[in-house]
Amino acid sequence: MLKSATKELEAGHGLLTPQSALSTRVDLLVGLANLRRYEGAVDEAYRLLHDGLSYAHGAEMAYLRFAIALTRHHDKDYAEATDAALLALSASRRFENRVVTPYVLCVLSKCHLHHGLLDQAESCLGEGLEAALDNQDPRVQCQLLATRAEIALRRGQTVFAQELMENVRDLIKLHSYPLWHLDFSRTTLEQLETLPE
Repeated sequence: MLKSATKELEAGHGLLTPQSALSTRVDLLVGLANLRRYEGAVDEAYRLLHDGLSYAHGAEMAYLRFAIALTRHHDKDYAEATDAALLALSASRRFENRVVTPYVLCVLSKCHLHHGLLDQAESCLGEGLEAALDNQDPRVQCQLLATRAEIALRRGQTVFAQELMENVRDLIKLHSYPLWHLDFSRTTLEQLETLPE
């Protein structure tokens, strides 16, 4: 399935010209970079994304910077991920890319969480959830709520964490995200292992 998706994206990317719509160019570029990341070719993913910065502007610049932040976080380079997320957040606000803003805030909150900055992480999540609700975007709501549950666990708020995880589970079922359901089940088990007996 991954090979098939890569082949299709490579074919689409190969058909692009400088005259192609900017949004299409960036969407295909980010999709291809994400697949490279999944394949373990992180350096190639970075190369593609940074190539895009040479011609992207406006709302697409915010999307590209978010993709860089996400890739840095996936690579466990949390300092660089934080810097990239802050650049993405600035771009999303400047160019009013309301769609990407909650995703950027989610990545930024995870970076803060890694560094033990729980208040900053929680602040990002609050703003991100408000934007996600405004956008009616349940996918990012799931991500934000799951991260909020992790913060609750760090604070020892186990009951609240379990309530949040149940909310995420219900959203996943409601919107039929099977792959997310598998990932959520694994994450929930990992989180439950941290709870006191």
